[in-house]
Formats: sequence, C-alpha cells, structure tokens
Amino acid sequence: MGFDAIVLHSGGMDSSLCLALAAEKYGEKNVLSVGFRYNQRHSIELQAAETIAKEFSVQRHIVDIPAIPGWEVSSLVNANLPIVQEDGKIPNSFVVGRNGLFLMMAAPLTKAVSAKRIYIGVMELEGENSGYPDCSREYIDSVQKVICSDIQNADFSIQTPLVSMTKA
Repeated sequence: MGFDAIVLHSGGMDSSLCLALAAEKYGEKNVLSVGFRYNQRHSIELQAAETIAKEFSVQRHIVDIPAIPGWEVSSLVNANLPIVQEDGKIPNSFVVGRNGLFLMMAAPLTKAVSAKRIYIGVMELEGENSGYPDCSREYIDSVQKVICSDIQNADFSIQTPLVSMTKA
C-alpha cells in the first residue's frame, strides 16, 4: 500500500498537529503515523498517538528501538534523573541524535510505501529556547540531504510546518 506522507507521531501536541495537517492535505488513507518506542519516560504519549491516529482514521506503525548507548544520560529516557534546565545550557532531557535517528529509521519505510515526504513537528524557537540542536531547519536540511542520497530520490522532503512557530 502506498502513502503520500509519513508523520513522525509521538502523540504530543506538535506531532499531532503535523498529523492533522498531513491528513487534511493528502487524505487520511494516504498518511502513515509512525511512532518510536525507545524506553522514553513518557510512554503514555504512544497511547495518545494511537488514539489520535484512530480518531483521524490514519494507519499507525510502531518502531522499537533498543537501548542506545549514551541515551541513558538523558532525563527523557532515564526516569531516575530529574529534568533540569539551566540558563545557557542544553537541558538534560536532550537525547543526542534522536530526531536524526528517527528520520533515518523512517527513510527506508518511505521507500517501501512510496512516500515522498516525512513530517516532523520540530520548532526552531524551541531549539533556541531549550537548547535542542536537532530542532532547527538547518539540521533537518542536513538529514534530508543524506536521506535523498540513501533512498536515491531527489524529490524526497522532510516537512517541518511548525519550524518557525511557537507553542502558543
């Protein structure tokens, strides 16, 4: 079965908005919601994503990611660490390489289902405010270039409809 778009969908506000935008543009039967189970602290988001995908009548796919060495230093993955945000420093909830890994893991799936785009709910302002370096359009453009080469499709794109927005 072919899809026009894959949405990286955690079940949070940003990715769910991306899901709604993609479903509106391409139709719910042409959008695939993809989530990742990586021992994240807030796995309840995955349950929310399942509910939201059903509400939009969008097919859902979960990818299991085994423990990644180094990720345990993030409070997003390690529930024993308190979440800390210090001015001028990257918060300890940052998971090194997460957005890039998610996009790279979704790339072969795009080829398998004939999708030409992946939606991801990153925000540059969030990156500036929180210190997450993988939320900028510049970062996404770099990953997009690699994926285009990997899947041999110059028409492939990573859609970031929220990139210049704020949470408000």
